[in-house]
Amino acid sequence: MADVATLPKLYTEAEAAEELGVSVATLRRERKRRRIGFKRIGQRKVKYTDAHLAEYLERQDVEPCPDETSGSGKSADTGSPARPSPPTGKSPGSTPTPDSGEAAALARQIFARPK
Repeated sequence: MADVATLPKLYTEAEAAEELGVSVATLRRERKRRRIGFKRIGQRKVKYTDAHLAEYLERQDVEPCPDETSGSGKSADTGSPARPSPPTGKSPGSTPTPDSGEAAALARQIFARPK
């Protein structure tokens, strides 16, 4: 039989969520997506250990992006007021104006009673 001192501390979902600084709903979603490990006690009780919480936190690490703008602090793709970004998409006036007669005929066809 295991010594009680060697058993891991078990956290309820509310306690584990508080330790992680997230809501219980967020913790449940992460558990259902299998992004955080857990122990099932009996048929329904879900418990978390320090190891589960630590592994989850370890996987949440995100490395910073390298600074590609040589220290200017601005993104090279967004432009600035002094040099705005080039326009994207079609130029003004290049999209044909819809014909209101065609639109009305199409609406009558769509909303006509079935024969």
